Parts: sequence; C-alpha cells; structure tokens
Amino acid sequence: MLAISCKKDNESNNLTPTLQIPIVSTFELGDITQTAATCGGDVTSQGTSAVTVRGVCWSMLQNPTTSDSHSNDGSGTGSFTSKLTGLIPNTSYYVRAYATNSEGTAYGSMVSFSTLESGTIPSISTDSVTNVAETTALCGGNITSDGGAEIIESGVCWDTLTNPTVYNAKTIDGTSIGSFLSYINGLLDSTQYFVRAYATNSCGTGYGSTMSFTTLAAKPPTIDFISEPGFVSNDITLAPGSVIKIGVIASSNGSSSNKLVRFRIVRIFNNVPVTQADSAFTSNTFNFQFTTSAQSVIGSELWLFTITDTAGKSSEISLIITTGKAGLIGKSINNFQVKQMKYE
Repeated sequence: MLAISCKKDNESNNLTPTLQIPIVSTFELGDITQTAATCGGDVTSQGTSAVTVRGVCWSMLQNPTTSDSHSNDGSGTGSFTSKLTGLIPNTSYYVRAYATNSEGTAYGSMVSFSTLESGTIPSISTDSVTNVAETTALCGGNITSDGGAEIIESGVCWDTLTNPTVYNAKTIDGTSIGSFLSYINGLLDSTQYFVRAYATNSCGTGYGSTMSFTTLAAKPPTIDFISEPGFVSNDITLAPGSVIKIGVIASSNGSSSNKLVRFRIVRIFNNVPVTQADSAFTSNTFNFQFTTSAQSVIGSELWLFTITDTAGKSSEISLIITTGKAGLIGKSINNFQVKQMKYE
C-alpha cells in the first residue's frame, strides 16, 4: 500500500525568526560635580524592532537597571548624551547605558564614578607682578579660603591671551592656605603676558584677578676688541707695509637663552664695501684674530665687525686704519690672514 502526502510550499518554509534586543555601549563620565554628571551611550544595532527608548541608568549599587534612576534620551540608533542629576556629594555611583525595543532592554558595560565633595571652589587673590626681566618675572597669590575642601594645587598661570587657566603655562607652589610666591620663567622678551593666581580643590579651580605685564627687551650680544699687548684696538695710522694684529671677542646676553650665530667683517674703502669674513655657528662666546698689512695705501679704510644672536639682535664695533704716507692710489690693505677663530 502506497501513501502519498502533499504539503503547501509556504507551510514548509514557515520558520520562526530569532528575536533580538538592541546592542548599546556606555560612554565614560564627564563634567562631574557634587550633584551632577554627564554620560551617554551609542546604540549600534536596534535588534529585530525599533528602539523606543534609550538613556542611562544609575545607582549606588552595581548593575543598575531602568528600575533605578534613569534618563530618557530619545529613541532609535546612534549616540546620545545623558545628564545625571540629583546626586549626593562625595558618593560613588555605577552607570550603564540602556536601549529598549519590543523584545526587551539591553545594557551597555558598567562604569563607575564619584561625585565631588560638598563645598565650593577656593577663594584666591593675585599679587602684583614684580622683578620683570627679559624672560622671567615674580608673582604669587593669597588663598583666603579652601572652600571647605583640601587644596590640591596652587600657583599662577599665564598666557599671551587674557584670562589664562591651568591648561596654559603654570607654576605649582603648594597646598596650604595663605600667601605664596611664584617664579615665572621661559618667557619671550618684549612680550605682553597675562597672569593670575589659581587654587584647586575637589570642587574645582578658583582664580584671582588677571594681571598683565610686558617683559623687557633682550639685550643684544656684546662685542669688543682684544686690548692685550700686540693687538690693535683703536683707530690707527700706519706706514705702508706695516703689519698689525686685530682680535675680536664676543659673548651672548647672559640674561636670555639667545646664542651667537653669525660674525661678519666688512671693509669699506672708497665707499666700496667688501666682506672679509662671514662665519655661521652657534655658541655663547666667540674669539676671532687675524693679521693684515698695508701695501702702499693712501687714505683710510673703515672696518666693521658685527655679531648677531638667535633673536636677530646685533652689535657692531668699528676700526679706522689710515696710511700716513702717499703711495699708489687705489691700493689697499688686502693681505688679510686669519690667525685664530674660536667659539664655545
């Protein structure tokens, strides 16, 4: 006996789909105060149905759910920001992002944070700026109240823009109530700065009033002739064929970080300048010695010696060499010979 059974195609393919809840991640906490904080999350998949509500939930116990305190931050997929309010100061909390669809509620990973201590930010005043130099100055402040919480850090902060903060250049000068002195360094010369004192506790950072000052112009490098025996260091009159020795010594400005970078000698005869030496280097001091002789010269020559530092500031000295006897017009002191060049 043969039995044959028939079944409609749509009945054979009647499979029940798998139901899925959303996928959501939790952001890190930010903007934490005594009673509030900011968090959020990102719904990367809605699951098998649309996300109808999303947000974060929090509790003083681990693994909070929507039965605990929670926010409602819209619907659908994507990132969102949540505000946690009504918190207790100096208390630890646990937070998870959540997303709900018709199949259920999904939670992101759990993060924790602590609210700030109750109190206020410190009260502080800014002292006057004194002892202003090319790259340094003195300032300070006076912490009159810690705001009810321990001082974590204090000092002064500065910038070339008004109202500097602790995210700009700053000093760190202690954790006690009262006055403190701050040494400001690393400044640029001939520059206006704004400075104010600060003090930080667990509630935040308090600032004093803003003061302004302008650093002094950096002094140029120094240069002079070597005046030891055997060296010419002043204007001189020579007989033709005379041999002389000239030496120059230079140094950078000790109150700044600028270094010497260039030395030049220019000889001017009959209003025509001729470069005799042009040296590039980097040092704090420089010593240059040479000899030259007069060969049937008539008239005078002007010798210019110039030293330049990294700030582009230059100093110059000069020497006039004159022949005292008529000779062949147009000849000049041209036997230039470097004897020593030294820098450190």
